[in-house]
Amino acid sequence: MTWIEKAKPIWFLMLVGIFTGNFLLYQTSFGLTIMPEETQYVVLCSLLDLVILAPLFTMLYLNKFTLKTTIALSALGCVLLRFLIP
Repeated sequence: MTWIEKAKPIWFLMLVGIFTGNFLLYQTSFGLTIMPEETQYVVLCSLLDLVILAPLFTMLYLNKFTLKTTIALSALGCVLLRFLIP
């Protein structure tokens, strides 16, 4: 068993953390109260989360590393980002 298989619950928790944090930040009144006036950096970090980190953690969780999976998950992150950020 490789270290990727052993850390499978960690990858899943990281994915849940990314999606939960971004949802709470943009779709709840609590997130709107803690959002700074200058939101450019917050949006860039959400872009980094959903386009780079979420596909990486998904591929680590599924243990499936292909270029096709990378492109598909990054595109899905872009679509999700579009619906998530008002």
